[in-house]
Amino acid sequence: MEVRTHGTVSGYRRGCRCRACTTANSDYVQQARVERAVRLQLDPSLVVHGSVSTYDNWMCRCPDCAEAQKLRLRRLRNAHRVAA
Repeated sequence: MEVRTHGTVSGYRRGCRCRACTTANSDYVQQARVERAVRLQLDPSLVVHGSVSTYDNWMCRCPDCAEAQKLRLRRLRNAHRVAA
């Protein structure tokens, strides 16, 4: 039998979706995103710019990454219009 510690990221990663584990994981993901953004400010060469993942995961708002996000949103809106 597997022992899970509630309210931890490891509990969430092992499949627990209780409120405490979900909150712990959410806090961890947000903190990691903030730390990546700080690292990116110190060294912009850490990532490839002009991609949606850099916009989302690294919180990069350079013109290239912002344009990639803009194009992504436009494609999603157009796909939604076609489906409707």
